[in-house]
Order: sequence, then structure tokens, then C-alpha cells
Amino acid sequence: HYGRGLVVRGRHLLTLTNPSDASKVWRPLQDQLYMDLLPFFPNQAAPTYRKNYTALAKALPRNVQLVTLQPWDKEFLLMRLAHQYGKGEDATLSDAVTFSLEGLFAGQVILEVQERGLAATISRKEVLSRRISWKIDGEQDRKPLKQESHSKDLEVTLGPLQIRTFFGETVSFSFDSSCVMTLPVEMPHVWMPRLTLCLPR
Repeated sequence: HYGRGLVVRGRHLLTLTNPSDASKVWRPLQDQLYMDLLPFFPNQAAPTYRKNYTALAKALPRNVQLVTLQPWDKEFLLMRLAHQYGKGEDATLSDAVTFSLEGLFAGQVILEVQERGLAATISRKEVLSRRISWKIDGEQDRKPLKQESHSKDLEVTLGPLQIRTFFGETVSFSFDSSCVMTLPVEMPHVWMPRLTLCLPR
């Protein structure tokens, strides 16, 4: 290397706790360090803006993280959900967890989900058809995994460190105008019935 030397600066964080509780500290901390808050300063002449926002209408389980939430097209919402803990890292948080997507997102009602591959480009059924079935000495034959990719059952189960990707068919609503929401008829699992809300401005 020629010229001015390179300088690399870093930050080390040291946590002291019992080994059995360590993952409860460093797992959330690593996410805070990786996705640090970014400060933004609007122009004083800028129009009124929202000071805070959350896409969640209710809290996820403590060991689950919403990795991706973005519109895929006009009909579908792309969702990735991840289990935060590895097998055996914690006495309770490492267990598989089951939760519902029903009523999870603010302003969105999920009608149906389609499970996809991690990159969301192919269906779960195609992922499983490409999977090589390895036979391991000393292991019992594994049960075949479920092939269904479309479901109106909104319950999701995640195992340790598992990431699952979904397309969610959604209906959006808001409360900004006088007649603000109409929902389809066939939604037996949804937390709100078919209705149109007319609110005063």
C-alpha cells in the first residue's frame, strides 16, 4: 500500500451475565447494532409529517422478528418472519413458536397467505421439489414436509433460527376520509366483518 495509511475504527460491546441468560442480551443487541437508528432532520418549510409509525397492530412473540414487510405488487404484501434464537440457546425462547398473522398489521387485513422460497421468487412447493433428501446414518427417516403453499389459515410456526417468507393477499383500509372501508364477504377468519365505515371528517 502506498500513500496515506488506512484507519479502521470499530466498537466492541462487552456484556456480563449468566451463560443461561446470555442470548437474551446479545441476540436483541446485535439487531440494534446492525440496524442502528438513523436521524433525519426535515426542512422547517416542510409540510406536516408523521413523527412516529409502526406497521404492527399488536406485538410479535419475544423470539420472533419481522425481517421484511413491503408491497410486492398491487395485491400482495411480502413478509419475512424469523425466529431469533438458536436451538439450546435459551430454556424457553429457543422453543418453536406459533402465532397468528390475523390482525397483526395496522391498516391491513390479510385474507390469504402463500408461502414462498426465501427470495420469494418460487413457491414453497417448488422449493421442496428441488430439495435433496439426504439419508444420514443413525437417523430415522424424516417425515415429508407439507406441500401446501396457499392457505387461509393465518397461523405461522417457526423453529429455532427458521426464516419463512410469505405473500399475503391483503385489503387495506384507513380512517382519513368520510367513507373509508369496505371489506369482502368471504372472510370468516378476519377480526372485522364486512362493512363500510362512514366517519365525520
